[in-house]
Amino acid sequence: MTTWRIAATLIAALALAGPAGAQEERKYCEGFCSCELLWVERNEYYFEADYCFRSKLGAAVFNPVREALDFPCTTDAPSFPADIQRRVDRIREMERAHNCAAERENWNPLDLRAIFAAG
Repeated sequence: MTTWRIAATLIAALALAGPAGAQEERKYCEGFCSCELLWVERNEYYFEADYCFRSKLGAAVFNPVREALDFPCTTDAPSFPADIQRRVDRIREMERAHNCAAERENWNPLDLRAIFAAG
């Protein structure tokens, strides 16, 4: 690869990354975030923290993934680093603002699992 291509690749990567923390704010979302995307992102943090999902929807989406990966849950009360906790709190605010809880009963766990797998 020529020097100019390496430089162009680095510049493009930095432009896409944006300021520090910008990608955290847009893990699944660009602009308006659907309730499904918000829910998946928020619960992915819990999944990564070894949370044991008890809700019907959470269990249907994440427990089969845990079983397939042999990745057992270990906690009912995960603790997050400060930056992740701020993001989880922000997602909850957005979910409340969009009245996402009212939509949740109509969601298909397989659709949510596909979002999770694609992320």
